[in-house]
Amino acid sequence: MLQQSTILIRTQFNWPLSPGVFAFRFPTLVDMPPHDHLFLELVYVESGTAEHHCAGGVTQLQPGSIIVLRPHVWHAYLNPNKLVVLNCLIDPKFCQHFEPLLSALPSTAQLYRNHVTYQQEVPSFHYQPPRTKRLYFQTLFDRMLDEQERNKPGWQGAMTAIALELLIELARQCDYKPSPTTSNTISRQTSSRIDTAVTYLETHYHQQVSLDELALKVKLSPAHLSRTFKQKTGVGIIDYIHRLRCEEACRMLRLTDHSISRIAMDVGYDELAYFSRCFRKQIGYAPRTYRQIGNDIDASAFDFSNQQR
Repeated sequence: MLQQSTILIRTQFNWPLSPGVFAFRFPTLVDMPPHDHLFLELVYVESGTAEHHCAGGVTQLQPGSIIVLRPHVWHAYLNPNKLVVLNCLIDPKFCQHFEPLLSALPSTAQLYRNHVTYQQEVPSFHYQPPRTKRLYFQTLFDRMLDEQERNKPGWQGAMTAIALELLIELARQCDYKPSPTTSNTISRQTSSRIDTAVTYLETHYHQQVSLDELALKVKLSPAHLSRTFKQKTGVGIIDYIHRLRCEEACRMLRLTDHSISRIAMDVGYDELAYFSRCFRKQIGYAPRTYRQIGNDIDASAFDFSNQQR
């Protein structure tokens, strides 16, 4: 049984002058023992791995993993390996204020609003987005970091809007059930072959992959592959390749000092100008701007102190 402790992160939300939202990047190099918080916490795993312990058991975190923790729900990171997480801390008053909007989704009460006492053993919510959604979620966290760091007029409203979008999208994913229409129109064999195509692209996105070549590998006609790939994943093959490339470029821009031209080449773009256009379309920023956004959040904003329950 894990020895539980509480890690208090003291921040001044100053509601309503601030949006009641605070974001930061947190490298976890050593075990973080069981702890809880006084606020709603959203966690996105940017890179690395770790064991995530909570009342629901142990899950393996990997890049793209998302955790939702209501106030007083304990969790722990153990055996981290180059783990870097993006955190979004939300004052409970935020959810209360926007209850009329959030309540449209049935799962929001269970995810964000239901009261948790210290005596309850409540698991966190763990979600592993598909590759087509990972970049979307990371971009939301990155935009909050950007607004917070730049502190331009209107940043409170911008962070409020982004946090609402994040909360709503996570609640939708929790409620999501595959459409019977979609599942019935793709045979099990075709669905398996689309999965094979996705796996191939995830390991060969940096190479030039033609539709005919991919269709041959998965034994589907090019037209059938193109149609059913988009039907199952929600994006076309070319857009999916660009998402994978830009996702890796984001990681390299954050975690390495490689030149932008080298990163462009490494992820599969021969021309820097074309890479920049694709990156801006996918991410919303130029590569150079993205690299400058919120890499270092002032650690002095936090006061970590261990206390026994």
